[in-house]
Order: sequence, then C-alpha cells, then structure tokens
Amino acid sequence: NHSNNHSNNHSNNHSNNTNTNSTLPTEEEEQTHQRQSGMARSLCPEAVLTLVRGWQAYVECSATFLPSLTYVMLYMTALSPGPLMSAYLLTHGVNELDISLYQAISALVGVAATFAAPLFIRMLGLQWTGFYSLWLQQGSLLVAVLVFFSPYLPLLSTYVAIADRTTFLFLAFVSISRIGLWSFDLAERQMMQEYVPEELRGTLNGVEFSLTNFFSLGSYFMGVVASRPEQFGTLVVTSLGFVTAAALLYTLWMWRVRPLATLLLEAEDDDAGDYHHYHSAWLVGGSDPQDTAADPTAAQLSDREIDDGDSDSDSI
Repeated sequence: NHSNNHSNNHSNNHSNNTNTNSTLPTEEEEQTHQRQSGMARSLCPEAVLTLVRGWQAYVECSATFLPSLTYVMLYMTALSPGPLMSAYLLTHGVNELDISLYQAISALVGVAATFAAPLFIRMLGLQWTGFYSLWLQQGSLLVAVLVFFSPYLPLLSTYVAIADRTTFLFLAFVSISRIGLWSFDLAERQMMQEYVPEELRGTLNGVEFSLTNFFSLGSYFMGVVASRPEQFGTLVVTSLGFVTAAALLYTLWMWRVRPLATLLLEAEDDDAGDYHHYHSAWLVGGSDPQDTAADPTAAQLSDREIDDGDSDSDSI
C-alpha cells in the first residue's frame, strides 16, 4: 500500500506539472499577442480619424448636405405604415384585415411612385422633382393631420363626420403622401450619385445610411415616450413637423445652392475637365466657382447667367 500511494502521488505530481506547463504561453505566442495588441491600439485612433473625416466630408459637401439631411429627417415619422401606426389602429378598433389592406395600398402607391418618378425627372428635372415631391408629401400629410384632429375642430367636424370615416380618410391621405415620399427618395438617391465626387460616394452614402438608422430609432423612441393611444396625436404633430422642416430645408437649398449646381452642370456639358476641377473644389470645399476670378475659366463661368424663370428646368 505504501508503494502504491507513493507511485500514485508521483504520477499526480507529474500530471499537474505537465498541465501547468501546457497552460503557460510560449514565447512565440506572447510575441503574437503583443503584436495584435499593438495593432489594435494603432487601428483605434485611425478608425476614429476615418469616422471624423467622413462626417466632415458629409457636412462640407455643399451640393448634397441639405438634400441628404432632408432625406434622413423623413425617417422621423409615425405617419407611415409601420409598427407605430399599426399599434394605434389596433387600439382604435380597426381590425387586422383593414390594417393589412391599408399597408397593401401604401405599398402599391410606393411602387407606382417608382414608375412615376422617372417621368417627373424627365419633365421637371432632378432638383424640381425633389421639390414638388416633398411639398406633395407635406400637403398630403397636412390634410391627413387635419382629418385626424377634425373631431376637435368645429369647422371640419361636420364635413368629416358625415361619412363617419375619419380614420379611413386619415389613412387615405397618408397613403397618398407616399407618392411624394418615394419620388423624392429616387431623386435624392440620384443626387447622391451625380453631385458627389466618385472618391467620396461610399463615405457620404455611408454617413447618410447611419443617419437614417438614427432617425428611425428616434421614431421608435417617440413611441416609447408617447406610448398611450391617446398620445398618438403628439406623434402625428411631431411627424408633420419633421416633414415640414425637411421641405423647408430643401427649399432653402433650392434657393441658395441650386444655382451653383446648375452652373456646374452647364460646365460639365462644355468641358469635362473644367467641370471636374470646379466641381470637386466646390462640392468638397464649399467655395463658389464665381469667386475664383483669377482663373480665366472661372471668369468665363461667372459671366453666365442663370435664368430664374421658366427656363430653369431646361438649363438643369
């Protein structure tokens, strides 16, 4: 028994030493770990710098900053066939079949808008299509909001209550607003391709995509804050406010920045080289090509006049 215990203890100690030695990292593994840690520390500042540069380029791109910001603001809404609207309709007594029908009609309207938008772009031009589409959406939602609050408005309650279809009229105008939404969506998508230098397209569109997710999250946060059915009116007014603010931002862009975009597009038709030179300088740096009078090509561009009348669409 003594010899057996001695041999067992010896074997256990040997196995413990073996396990201990196997868990210790080798010198090569330690060097690999140190290299990976150093690379992680060096990549972290570089990633932050890349992120900052991407946001800086997004803000400084004068030709697309306001249209893109307009686009992402449209995601801050409860006036769409999403979960917030469906939850309100269920608590308001609308059955699942009618909700499904409303969502199907909204989807069909969106598909129709994708076919109509190219026609609008050919007739009105890219920028004016975005302008009219936005205000079509805003006008439709304004009527929808008035119908929503019609029971509390004496001047409208009589006309709306005749058919006793306040909810369905509200949903009808929300569906009509999808025409303007998707038409502007296609116009803005094309702007982000044509008005952004090729080397910045991925960066700027990536920043815009992150902002759309942020505003979508904000719309769900509104539903958390105003979660009771009687508070849905607050979401309706807030959504209309964001759409109106987006339309005003785009109108500001049309008034102040669009003439420069038109000038650059005309330069593209005349001389591709001159266009790319001034296009990149203005889009990224925000400088006005007309201010570079020292360059004879810039002086030639600055002598051009942009008609503010009916010939805008032709020049575009």
